[in-house]
Amino acid sequence: MPTANGESENIFRVLLGVKAVHYGLDLVTAALIVTGQLRPSGVFVVPEGSLISFTGPVLGGPVMKGIDMNASFIMTGLEVVTAVLLIAKVFSTTGVYITSGRASIVVAGLPLGAAASIANVPGVKPGVLNQYERLLMKYYGLKRVKQGLRG
Repeated sequence: MPTANGESENIFRVLLGVKAVHYGLDLVTAALIVTGQLRPSGVFVVPEGSLISFTGPVLGGPVMKGIDMNASFIMTGLEVVTAVLLIAKVFSTTGVYITSGRASIVVAGLPLGAAASIANVPGVKPGVLNQYERLLMKYYGLKRVKQGLRG
């Protein structure tokens, strides 16, 4: 039977793994956006804020193009800003929206009013994980960098 300390260590390892996979999805999404494999396809407006949907050939969707030079410029700007905010952890991949003909990757973040999703371990209260993470960071002399837009 694992000790409380060993059990806490296992929970923390699982949390780190979940966070790594979650951030990895954000990086893959950013790479697909920058390479043109994903393009903005819509905006979901929910009570918490807005979410941006991206689709493209890699997900079975059409190749999205602007109808004129201005529209193309705006779409490209949205793609670049979204990719940068995904890498900076201001935005995060919140889920996948699946329809009959294609799938879309949905991203959100505080600039859109909807909080970015946070990696979690089922069955463990987020407060416990945050407290344990803070204790380990303090023990190893690490400092948390505030996430968000820097101004």
